[in-house]
Amino acid sequence: MIEIGKYASLEVVKLVDFGLYLDGGPFGEILLPLRYMPKDAEPGQELEVFIYCDSEDRVIATTEKPYATVGEFALLEVNGRSEYGAFLDWGLSKDLFVPFREQKYDMHLGEKHLVRIYLDERTDRIVASSKLNKFVGKRKGNSEDKFDDEYDDEFDEFDEEYDNDTEEQFAEEGEGNSEENAERAFQVGDKVELIIAEETDLGFKAIINEKHWGVLYHNEIFRDLEIGERTDGYIKNIREDEKVDLSLQQQGYLQQIPVVAQQVLEKLKANDGFLPLTDKSAPEAIYETFAMSKKNFKKAIGKLYKERLIQLEKEGIRLSPDA
Repeated sequence: MIEIGKYASLEVVKLVDFGLYLDGGPFGEILLPLRYMPKDAEPGQELEVFIYCDSEDRVIATTEKPYATVGEFALLEVNGRSEYGAFLDWGLSKDLFVPFREQKYDMHLGEKHLVRIYLDERTDRIVASSKLNKFVGKRKGNSEDKFDDEYDDEFDEFDEEYDNDTEEQFAEEGEGNSEENAERAFQVGDKVELIIAEETDLGFKAIINEKHWGVLYHNEIFRDLEIGERTDGYIKNIREDEKVDLSLQQQGYLQQIPVVAQQVLEKLKANDGFLPLTDKSAPEAIYETFAMSKKNFKKAIGKLYKERLIQLEKEGIRLSPDA
């Protein structure tokens, strides 16, 4: 199925002076302009292309690769503004438009913002929004089909009420609804993919599997995090109000300590049997070396010491001769 804002493998129908035409199925013949056309292209050949709309709203193809496609999140840089909104660099010659009403904060030249790319179904235009609550973890489905046409400078009463209701519903950080989150596909202990979305007083809000909100707390983070960063994480707790606590490390002694203990052993062997780290070392130094918390490091060296695999010295830990 061919979708605007997605990649497709399409057959070349014919070559013309200004490019070539591809078999676009329900969209008819789709132009691939000459500047994107492979030199060896010929009728019958299949090409991998990205489908979007040009400045005149015609469906068109390109061999350029955007940083993200429709339905995905991406951290993108602002490279232009107009009276209607901002424009983001997303890897294509045609910039990605963000209407003012879809900006959580005003966007200025050179700034980077985490946005969700979506298709306005009434106009078939690919646009973006930094109002992530409309897409993440509060309701079944998305609100994309309710977004109005931001570009015609027409703001009717229904759309204003819709936007206000949405903002009120998600005003409380991390607010959840158990009935609407009933379909979340994770449980405590699960490994998940996180997108770091925003820093708060508590820690960092993160998007879980591109669908739900969760929180990483400052006192449990032992490395620098960047907005837009993708990283693995774990579901630490799901509270009665459906708020989700996250961790960058797997929880539970039985599951994790044998693993991190093995990491300590391997690091010792790779460093001539000695590391200048002890239970008094700074958490940041431990994380920089092992990517683990100080708490787990202490448990790991305790396990290794009991098994007589390491020796504890004042200046660090040393691999036992028999290890």
